[in-house]
Amino acid sequence: MSKAGNEFDAIIVGARVAGSAAAIHLGGQGRRVLLIDKASFPSETISTHIVSGGGVLALKRLGALDLLDKAGAYRFMHMRMQFDQHDMTGVPRDETRNPVLGLCLGRYRMDQVMLDCARSIESVSVLEQTRVLDLLVEDGQVVGITAVTGSEEPHEFLMKGARLSSRLFSVGNLLNTYRDPATDGALLLGDSGLHVDPLFGQGHSFALLSAEILGGVAREWFSSGNGKAIKTGLLSEFTRRRDALLMPHYYATVATSRAPAIDPMLLAGVHAGATEQWAADEIVTNAQFMTPPGKFPTFRLARLVGSLMKQPAAAT
Repeated sequence: MSKAGNEFDAIIVGARVAGSAAAIHLGGQGRRVLLIDKASFPSETISTHIVSGGGVLALKRLGALDLLDKAGAYRFMHMRMQFDQHDMTGVPRDETRNPVLGLCLGRYRMDQVMLDCARSIESVSVLEQTRVLDLLVEDGQVVGITAVTGSEEPHEFLMKGARLSSRLFSVGNLLNTYRDPATDGALLLGDSGLHVDPLFGQGHSFALLSAEILGGVAREWFSSGNGKAIKTGLLSEFTRRRDALLMPHYYATVATSRAPAIDPMLLAGVHAGATEQWAADEIVTNAQFMTPPGKFPTFRLARLVGSLMKQPAAAT
């Protein structure tokens, strides 16, 4: 392979939801992207199959939603929560109060559609059945990878790889995992950087919204970068935005999956949703990543939940 043929603005390891979405964002900006995966597509993987409202809106902004609908995605409107004797059903709503339909499609088809969407961009190159053998590091910075496709000889691809590192929170056999995603020349995206218990089916939305944040800050990275690798200082803006949007949901999932009993505030929230439809819609809208940071709960929901928490427990 020629030198010109192995140099890229970004190398993305992993071509499923997060990787393909990131490639679409960067390729749409004219960046030369290499997207690789050890699998051959279409292929199955262990996963939930739902994309909640916030993730669906991210797919729409990405330009992939219509393609997924054409691939046979099932669309749903309501989200139901049941805790103890309380049962609430809510509808996620956008800023104009219109319902946002969730999406359900098996990974065998969804990943293929997302990959084809990335592949359709002229500046994106895709390699399937390709394994990363090693990172290329110069002066402490990740500048590329060594990878092999099938039975071919290993090749070096220059600019960006991935590194696993940092803090880990574990709950039972299902890991809620937080990692500081940035190091000089590399960034962790999707489950590799922030993974949640599938309890609430939020993984797809975490991946899609993280990729969207990446696309939003990438322009500054490439215009400000010096040398062969983008420095951690620039990459840290991704971490700040990702954590501001997603960490409240991460911590809620950690608390719920770890707790031996239902949290009284969570129980009161579901009780509120079972009592008032507007409360159910507000809770579901927030659970599906559609409430701006700092805007949940509203005063009236907080007041309703507070009043319900003061009520004596029902006799059993």
